[in-house]
Amino acid sequence: MKHNPSWNISLAGLLILVCTAVSAEDALQKQPDPNNAEQPESKATPDPFALPADLSPPKLISFIDNLINMEQPLLLTEEARTAHYQKMATTLLLATEKVVTADGVNEVLLHKALDARFIALALQARLGDKKANQRRVELAEQYLKDPRKSLARLAAEQRLYANLQQFDDLQPQQQEKLLDDAVEFLKSTPVLNDQAMKRVLTIGRVFESSKVEGLAAKAYEQFAEVLSHSQLPEMLQISRKFGRMANRMRLVGQPFELEGQLATKESIDWTAYRGKIVLIDFWATWCGPCITELPNLKSLYQGFSSKGFDIIGVSKDTNKMALDRFLSTNKIPWANLFNFDEEAEDHPLAEKYGILTIPYTILVDKDGKVLKINPSSTELRETLTELLGPPVISVSKSEQKISENEEQK
Repeated sequence: MKHNPSWNISLAGLLILVCTAVSAEDALQKQPDPNNAEQPESKATPDPFALPADLSPPKLISFIDNLINMEQPLLLTEEARTAHYQKMATTLLLATEKVVTADGVNEVLLHKALDARFIALALQARLGDKKANQRRVELAEQYLKDPRKSLARLAAEQRLYANLQQFDDLQPQQQEKLLDDAVEFLKSTPVLNDQAMKRVLTIGRVFESSKVEGLAAKAYEQFAEVLSHSQLPEMLQISRKFGRMANRMRLVGQPFELEGQLATKESIDWTAYRGKIVLIDFWATWCGPCITELPNLKSLYQGFSSKGFDIIGVSKDTNKMALDRFLSTNKIPWANLFNFDEEAEDHPLAEKYGILTIPYTILVDKDGKVLKINPSSTELRETLTELLGPPVISVSKSEQKISENEEQK
């Protein structure tokens, strides 16, 4: 990704570099053979972390841009990669400090330097420096009331995201305050586009994972309110989605309404599931994390279905043939809903409950009321064990045959 004044785009590029593992075997194949006398002599390469001789702000900014966008080096070990990116962060901090403290530096160069400085601190946090996020917050607070709007905007954005990354370490009142910051950030966003909405959704997901009761619902309601005043039709549509997402976050204890057509084109009879604990699973065949989670769902179904547990899949697929092939190949034993309306953008249930990211699950009790929203696999298994008793241990056919033979003896 190209570097621009939006910090998280640059950071995303850096973190991809940090997280990218290089195969040692492939890498070794690319290394020169020291026993091959015909190879040309290696030339000394310039140190990419050496500051330029000219320390003027324009030259330093050019150096900083090159450092951020440098080609990924060939590093064979995790230690080497960590050392490399630690050095990168240190060099960025050194170079940006010289720009920030220079006399008469203009706003554009100062913005770029601060942007890179925040990137360096975020990178240090990603590499395990537990105090880096706090330093990022403190740097942001120095510029929150800066008369130069671009710098104040960058600072507000940085403080928000730094606090989101250390959300679990904040006090409850600080977490509540973070919602105010998020709403203010949305209000002050100059251009409401897809990129801005992705950031807001990221904020919402952090609130969803928090232990603060009602925080996510409150966040989505306030996001919806802000966007409801937009003149853009697409933002008004997103506002309505946020409203539905807020309703979803308040589903626990409420009746779950389910209707639609099964993949077999029959209408589902939701009342037939009364008396069972039911997991509603929103998924799709093209969703990698959904497929990864499938073995866990099969294990739960195998262990608890005979004790009063069932699953209903809600497919967000649009390709019916792909869904049928997947269900058949993977021998999915539970019912799956499919939207046969080719004009619709999403399954009506996903629209109704504001479910944008999958996999997403909702656990419903025997009376049809919501027990939990999007529980983890561990939490789900514990809940089912608590409500239905320990899971049934599956026995393979060969083990069953041996058991029968022993009984006959």
